[in-house]
Parts: sequence; C-alpha cells; structure tokens
Amino acid sequence: MAIESFFEQMQQILVSLNVPLTVKWMPNPNKTIHGEIKQNILFIYDEKKNEAWDTFTHEMLEYKLKKVTNIYRKTVNALIEVIQEIAYTEKESFIESLPFLIVAVQNAKSPSGEGPN
Repeated sequence: MAIESFFEQMQQILVSLNVPLTVKWMPNPNKTIHGEIKQNILFIYDEKKNEAWDTFTHEMLEYKLKKVTNIYRKTVNALIEVIQEIAYTEKESFIESLPFLIVAVQNAKSPSGEGPN
C-alpha cells in the first residue's frame, strides 16, 4: 500500500463520515501519545501503519462521541453554575447576619443586659 493511498483512504473515511478534519501521519517514537486532534488536524504519531489505523479509529470514535457526551458536560456545568449562585447567596446572607449576632452577644454580655449566671 503506497503512502498516498494510505492517507487517501483515511481522508476518504473522514469525508464519508462528514468529519471536517485532515489526516497527518507524523511518525514519532518519542511521543507519549499515539495521536491527537489539534486545529482540525488529526495527527497520528505511530510508526507502523497497522497501529496508525488503530489510532485513526480511536481518534474518530472519540471525535464522534464528543458530540454525544457534550450535552452531559453542558448540563453538569449549568448545574455547577446554579449551585455556585445558591452557595454565594447563602454565604452573603450569613455574612450579613454576623454583625447583628455580634452586637446581640455583646449586649447580652454587658452589665445592663446581663442574664442569670
């Protein structure tokens, strides 16, 4: 299999899946990862073609699954935002009540407001 057909096959698969990426095979044994997608380019770092195909498959599955899992990320982020707003409101309410608590305790401890011992 010629290198040109190797890339052409991968690129054709991307086109058939409506994936707007370009494949770049950049064999690099020093990389700690097999592949990654950056700026609409699928980089494959494997040296062997069979491993490159495995990486291509992995990256495409991950790319397609992101669309499915994206709704969960958005939902969790929205929940976090609501919880942060509630926590902030509760904290502010607590802080605003502290001066009244301090004054009430000071008045209760003063000689004129001294209760039973």
